[in-house]
Amino acid sequence: MEITPVDIPEGICNRHEVSKFEISALDALRYNATGRRPVVPGKYTRLVRLSKIPAVVMSDTLVEREDHQKFIDTAYGTVLVNGLGLGLCIAPLMSNPDVLNVVVVEKSKDVISLVSPTYRKRYPERLEIVHADAYTYEPETPPDVVWNDIWDTICADNLAGMDELEAKYCDADWCESWCRERCESLAARWAVGD
Repeated sequence: MEITPVDIPEGICNRHEVSKFEISALDALRYNATGRRPVVPGKYTRLVRLSKIPAVVMSDTLVEREDHQKFIDTAYGTVLVNGLGLGLCIAPLMSNPDVLNVVVVEKSKDVISLVSPTYRKRYPERLEIVHADAYTYEPETPPDVVWNDIWDTICADNLAGMDELEAKYCDADWCESWCRERCESLAARWAVGD
């Protein structure tokens, strides 16, 4: 299943905002010259945490969609997703006949208010969005597949939380966390002083 850009309305709820943005060819060229993860020109959607210095929580750029592809390709049965974000994974999960139901756990009421109405309306039968903390949530049905995506940035500090969630769901057939390999790579570089 291919992950496509999200189709949710723009809006603001307290400290979070969903907004559309465009990356021009020139902007992509400049950004890609920095050596960071590459971006592709196009029109996208982003979730922003509003504060003194606004921070992008996530977007539906191609590189972000690629981050989730292995999970989407693996998913079946009862699926637990820790972290709603823009709901990037929901449409491809719902299109997969091997996925029986999806439970999404999200800590932020603002994010749920902004993002969940679209998906709840489209998928009322097989989708449940729960307001809870991923670390303390206890699913009613043991999940077959678990995807942990509750971090806004890629950094070594995320590894302890990833370890905790992956240990919590060690009985699932498959459990992984967003950008774990990149976080481990950063931790290894810091350990040797690079």
